[in-house]
Formats: sequence, C-alpha cells, structure tokens
Amino acid sequence: MQEKAANGFDNDPFLLQTSSQMEHDMLKEFHLVPDFMDVVGDLPPALDATEPRLPGLGRTARLRAAQMQNRYSKLYHALGGGLALVVPMVVMTLVGGQICALVTTAACVVAFSGMIAWRSELRPQETLGATAAYAAVLVVFVGTASSPVISRSGP
Repeated sequence: MQEKAANGFDNDPFLLQTSSQMEHDMLKEFHLVPDFMDVVGDLPPALDATEPRLPGLGRTARLRAAQMQNRYSKLYHALGGGLALVVPMVVMTLVGGQICALVTTAACVVAFSGMIAWRSELRPQETLGATAAYAAVLVVFVGTASSPVISRSGP
C-alpha cells in the first residue's frame, strides 16, 4: 500500500477514505496517509468532526429501533386479528346462506391456523388453542346468524 501511495493519491487502488473523525485519526496514527499529502487540505473534513462517534449504532439507537419494531409488530397483529374476525362475518352477512357460512368459516379457520403457524413463535398446543378459539367465535356467529327466529303466537 505504501508503494502504491507513493505513486500518487489518484492512482492508488487501495484508496482509504472515511467520513468518521475517529477513523480519520486512526488513518493518521497508523501512517496510512502518505507523507506528501496535506491531511488538512487534501482530505475532506469528517462528517462527525465536531462530535466524534464510535462506529456502529449505540445502545440507545438500537433500543429505539427495537421499540419501533415492536410497535409495528403490535399494530400488524392488531390489524390482522381484527380483519380475521370482521372479514368472515361481513362475508357471511352479505352473501348469506348456510353453505356460504360454513365454507367461509372453514376457509378462514384454515387460513388463520396457517398464518399463526407460519408467522408466530407459538408452541403447537398454543397454536391449536388459538385456532380453536378463533373457530369458536366464527361458529357462534354462524349459529346466531343462521338460526331461525321462533315467534310464539298466543292462542
């Protein structure tokens, strides 16, 4: 690298550049900047020259990123859970009929269980419990929506 640097900065295939003040200082300390180069004039000032930072993300930035990811995860799960309940009920109400209600329930339970198994870290018995609870909600809706209204007429 020293040989190539002696041939001129523009012809150096091992050109080392940085925008970090700490890395800039390390280049100078380990003599990786050629002697003929004016460090102040030829190298651009580092982006963090006023406040040097360690490379990589700090603990606070990682914590904030994890919190934001957790918020988005909660939002997606809440929206998905709401839609998983509302969409089949709307379909069963608008289309009507016992066969449509049963087919909608079966298809949605299979899709729900597949999504839970694929996207969650639940154990098999927890997946079964969640699927059973979801199926119970839909079956109750099928039973109440399709049961005929019995009217009692007095004598």
